Amino acid sequence: MATGYKNFQKGIGLVPKTTSENSIVGDLEILLSNGKLNYFNSGTSSPVVTEQHASQDANRLKNKDLDDSTTRLINSTDTSKKAKFDLSSVPGSTTVTLTVPAATDTLIGRGTADTLTNKTLIDDSTLIADSSDPTKKVKFDVQSTHPSSTTTLSLPDTTDVIVARNTSDTLTNKTLNLSNNTLIATSAQIASSVTDETGSGLLVFNNTPTIITPTINTINGVQQINNNPGNTMYISSADAISVLASGAVGIYSGNNSQLALNSDGTGNLGEISFDIGTAASVAKVNSSGLTIGLSKSLKFASGASKILTMNVGALVNDYTITLPSNQPSTGTALYYNGSDYVWQSVATAKKTKYDVVVGSAAEVTAGSADYSSLQGAINTLPTGGSILVSSNYSTVENITISTDSILIEGQGNKSVINGTVTLSATTDNCSISNLRITGNVTLTAGCKYNILTNFWVPSSATITDNGTSNYIVGIQE
Repeated sequence: MATGYKNFQKGIGLVPKTTSENSIVGDLEILLSNGKLNYFNSGTSSPVVTEQHASQDANRLKNKDLDDSTTRLINSTDTSKKAKFDLSSVPGSTTVTLTVPAATDTLIGRGTADTLTNKTLIDDSTLIADSSDPTKKVKFDVQSTHPSSTTTLSLPDTTDVIVARNTSDTLTNKTLNLSNNTLIATSAQIASSVTDETGSGLLVFNNTPTIITPTINTINGVQQINNNPGNTMYISSADAISVLASGAVGIYSGNNSQLALNSDGTGNLGEISFDIGTAASVAKVNSSGLTIGLSKSLKFASGASKILTMNVGALVNDYTITLPSNQPSTGTALYYNGSDYVWQSVATAKKTKYDVVVGSAAEVTAGSADYSSLQGAINTLPTGGSILVSSNYSTVENITISTDSILIEGQGNKSVINGTVTLSATTDNCSISNLRITGNVTLTAGCKYNILTNFWVPSSATITDNGTSNYIVGIQE
């Protein structure tokens, strides 16, 4: 032994050496270079670990096997708190390596409640097992997601069941947007899922559907029924029809179309026949009774005095329209004057649309016009009145309009005002259209909201608007 014993009064002391001199098994020595106590085992000299020294180098263990049943880690302040490793589940002749992360953290236990962050779980080997039956397992498959991307699954704030693609589920409180979703179903499948439907067959949409033997209790707002020329449309059984006070029925067909009303299918109670070409006929019931209206004049047989009789059984009372004597002459048509049907000239009938008709002197004499002077008609017309200017009007005169809200309408380029037209400062909300003016057109300062459209003036005439918010559309020839 390189160092001798001395000073036995206080114990044995080892004198530090600069270099190692251990050479016999069991030699002990202290080196000045690191202050370690070294033990020689016949081959090498190795430091001895002490209990309290904190130097990492002085207490580092190498090449040691610690028995898991007797080796424990204890808390530095409470030595009753201990931990040990259990390696009984490690296969024989196997060394398991536990890699510690480069961070201060807490170990996760199998049965402890922990919050994990910054973890990536491999879908193929990560399973979620049922707490009561661990043989029931679920795993995620993210193979269909895009590379280098993270797909987020947002869960609702409630306890619920996930709906799978091929499972049978009942959905509630859901809205499907069919603009970006496709609903695939047959008519039979939709019918089987509805609980309050009536009838059977296919779904019906509004464009040219084929409906087989339907039963319709009430029809509201029917616009038209198309029928082939020469055919008869039968409405059988009066009890199956509901006639609404505000409703209307229209029939569009060819010549000699018929509407027949039967009560029992054995005979016609009444039949309506019209010779109206492609014109429309309308039957309408309101609070005043039944009205038949036509878009063209009827043609009557010679000597006929009764043209139309309607008998519609128990639905409404029988109606008979009795007409006046034969049509007196050409150029006349049948009109209803509010109480009776009368023959009237077409020219006279035009006057019913306007308060005043201005025409030629001959038209005034014949009764188809009221005035031959447009200015005279304007002077007598009240606010809001209307004037029709005949194509035969020819009086040469300059026109001044001082009345509000009157309408002056011609019959086109042949209705001519031979002179100037002036709207005074107090003239508002008037309308002049569909005629020709040979002189200048002037809207005086102060007049407003007047409309002059579809009128003709020569290229030598001027159109001057000194008013406010007037609308003028004219053609200079």
